[in-house]
Amino acid sequence: MSTHIDYTQIAAKLDYAAVEKKLEQLAQREPPRKRKTAVDVLEPLRERLLAWTLKRIRWLKRLQARSRHAACERASVTPVTRLLR
Repeated sequence: MSTHIDYTQIAAKLDYAAVEKKLEQLAQREPPRKRKTAVDVLEPLRERLLAWTLKRIRWLKRLQARSRHAACERASVTPVTRLLR
């Protein structure tokens, strides 16, 4: 059951001056701001976590190097001669 829509009647009732005025107002306004997504919100946290992880890895590597160096000294072997074995 479809009803016929008379678009000529609708066009005759339309106030084109008001429509044009509204379009001009919308064109002069700034566009709406882009909403932040979850990725945008979590990006700073991700960067801080990555920096913390890299610091931790460097710390662990320094600790391992110190313990290897201490083990070499206890065995009275220098790190260079240890590599040559």
